[in-house]
Amino acid sequence: MFELAGVFASKTIAFIVGVGMVIAGIFHVQPKTEQTAKENFSETNTAVLVEKKEQQTTAVKEDTNKTISVEVAANSQNKETKEKQTAINRLEKLIEETNTLTKQFSALVKEEEKKSTTKESVPFAELNKRVRPAVVNIFCTTKSDGALAPITGSGIIISSNGIILTNAHVGQYFLLKNYQTENFISCMMRQGDGNNRTFGLDLVFISPVWVKVHAKDISTQNPTGTGQYDYALLSIGNPTDGGEKPKAFPFIDIETDENNLVGNRSVLLAGYPAEFLSDAFLQRELSLVSSIGEIQSIFTFSDSVPSVDLMEVQGNIISQKGSSGGAIVSQESGKLVGMITTSTEGKTTGERELRAITSSYVSRTFQKETNTTLSNVFEEGNTEPFMRAFAEQMLPTLTEQLITELDR
Repeated sequence: MFELAGVFASKTIAFIVGVGMVIAGIFHVQPKTEQTAKENFSETNTAVLVEKKEQQTTAVKEDTNKTISVEVAANSQNKETKEKQTAINRLEKLIEETNTLTKQFSALVKEEEKKSTTKESVPFAELNKRVRPAVVNIFCTTKSDGALAPITGSGIIISSNGIILTNAHVGQYFLLKNYQTENFISCMMRQGDGNNRTFGLDLVFISPVWVKVHAKDISTQNPTGTGQYDYALLSIGNPTDGGEKPKAFPFIDIETDENNLVGNRSVLLAGYPAEFLSDAFLQRELSLVSSIGEIQSIFTFSDSVPSVDLMEVQGNIISQKGSSGGAIVSQESGKLVGMITTSTEGKTTGERELRAITSSYVSRTFQKETNTTLSNVFEEGNTEPFMRAFAEQMLPTLTEQLITELDR
């Protein structure tokens, strides 16, 4: 036991001595290392180290800046990408909304087209029955032969109380009623086929502008004109056979809205053509003729404000003298849209084209010349006062203009 303890003690002492030598060696080397470091750390080496340090710092800063720049660029790119995506989303939404609106609009257009195509026109047979009783013959004779005998034209009853719309070149003969002698010219209305009913007629109004411009044409066999201001109003009087006057007459409503004249092509024409008939036959009987036609063109008399004033209809059997004042009725609405005024030249009726002033033009022009409306004159109790005022204020001057031309 003691031997083991001695060995253990000797070894312990040796270990301690060894450790002490190692520690002494360490403390012996350290001063030398510090001295070497001090010798190496000269001024020159200091500048090199500082420069390297600054380069390292700069490199770090550059790396940091590059990192920041990359991050900024990445953030900017992300922001731009987000904005582009937002814009794309908005555009896609707008396109979707536009497509929806387009589909809705197309559906509306198709619906309107469907309405247009499905809207029924008045059958020709039915329209013909409505129109014919309201279209009349105006026939004037004189007590002596001459350029004024006989005169025949057409007219349209446009109110239940018996107001007739006709041309001024027909109505002008009412101004000459007492031209050379009393009742020098006698005019009457003939109604229906065979002229089985006749009524007296009185002048309600004639365009003063037309008379002033065309008075010189009173003796002309084939006068010409554009149709401008070529309208007059007559009033149905008592029957010539002494019978009782009807309380109401068949009539055609007039179309005064120009918007309903455009695109409305299919029409019924009615009048009393008489160009190829003898005077004897005209006095004895005259037949009403009606046919279907089509509006070819529309025109305006205005230089400033475009308006639908004149229409042109393809030639047919009604393209004859005597049809002036005849009716052009819309097959769609059944309303009067025009009054036959003139026709072009042609050897046959098929080669001629009829010209008609529109009902809206007549309505506008009447109001312009009288400061009142047609509907106001139609009202019960207003026709007679209007006629008297016209007879007193305008009739004498207009009559004098025509007589002056006849006496030349």
